[in-house]
Amino acid sequence: MIPDSELILNPDGTIYHLNLLPDHISDTILTVGDPARVA
Repeated sequence: MIPDSELILNPDGTIYHLNLLPDHISDTILTVGDPARVA
């Protein structure tokens, strides 16, 4: 489980920017990005 200190929540308890409840996500999260877009 993700520690509370690592999880930014909206006032309604959903995860910031995802609008999902913490119980609705996996314990393992893969993130991807485009290195060319990072300055």
